[in-house]
Amino acid sequence: MVSEKGTIIVVFFLYLDVQSSIPENSPSLAGSPLNRLSFLREDYTFLAGAFSHPSSRFILFKTLSPLIKSPTELYYASYSEIQALVPVNPFAKTEKEQVEEFDSRIEVPQVVFLGIDEKVGEGAGFHYKNFTGAPHFAIDITPKKYFEKEAVALAENFLGNGLKFSEGMRAMSFPADVGKFGTFFCASHSFAESVD
Repeated sequence: MVSEKGTIIVVFFLYLDVQSSIPENSPSLAGSPLNRLSFLREDYTFLAGAFSHPSSRFILFKTLSPLIKSPTELYYASYSEIQALVPVNPFAKTEKEQVEEFDSRIEVPQVVFLGIDEKVGEGAGFHYKNFTGAPHFAIDITPKKYFEKEAVALAENFLGNGLKFSEGMRAMSFPADVGKFGTFFCASHSFAESVD
């Protein structure tokens, strides 16, 4: 059963540097330096700590377009910059608690854990079990009914500081060495209209 309102976010990665060699045992996604830690994605203690850590970085998307400094450089926001839109850690409650409290009529910004950048080491990075690095998340800040005011204000603040959202759904101008992430494409699909 699909809820009456909701958003699905899918983040795709396209690595542009086809010349690079990736070690077989590399914990990477298409050459990205992020360790996805996919086996920890259901560990809400890990996710809550990663989300609130000072080294966490957020890639913001609005209507499928990432926030950029230039046509070849993504912008990585800190939590303090997005706190007005996401004032509460979305992973602070367990998955069970979230399911019990879920109200499909209320839309919230979608947050996706991407992985940790292990180049950010001890002292500066988030540490959990045997892993240390800067957590990275994607957040859809496309204005929706329940957070339109905050999303619009956040976007206007970034635009006022000289940033912009990449034009078009496919940002193909990022060189492989920009943040070592390659190109991000975020597909957001609202299925509120398609429910019978």
